[in-house]
Amino acid sequence: MLESKVSADIPLASRGPNPDPGRSLLVRCLMQVLWPAFMGAVITVGLLFSVIDPVQIEWVHVQLEDSRPAAYTLAFLVFWALFSITCTFTWYLAITETPKGKLGRSRRD
Repeated sequence: MLESKVSADIPLASRGPNPDPGRSLLVRCLMQVLWPAFMGAVITVGLLFSVIDPVQIEWVHVQLEDSRPAAYTLAFLVFWALFSITCTFTWYLAITETPKGKLGRSRRD
C-alpha cells in the first residue's frame, strides 16, 4: 500500500511533456546539465592530475607561474565548460525526442 502512494508521487517522463510542473524548463535544464557536467569535470581533473603534474606542463609553468592550485582551478573550469556543452546537446536531444511512429513516412506509403 505504501509503495503505490510513493510511486504515484514520483514524476515520470512518460506521464507527459512536463513531468514536474513546479519547476520551469530553465531550472530543470540547469539541474540536468550542470550537475552531471560538474561530476564529470571533478572525475576528469582528478584522473588527469593523478597522472600528470601540472607544473610539468609548459603553459602552466609560463602563464601561471608554477601555481598548482591555479592549474587545478583552470582545468576544472575548462572541463566543466566542455562537459556542460556536451550535456546541453544531450539534454536538447532528449527533450526533442520524436514519438514512435511519427518519424517520416510509413513503409506502406
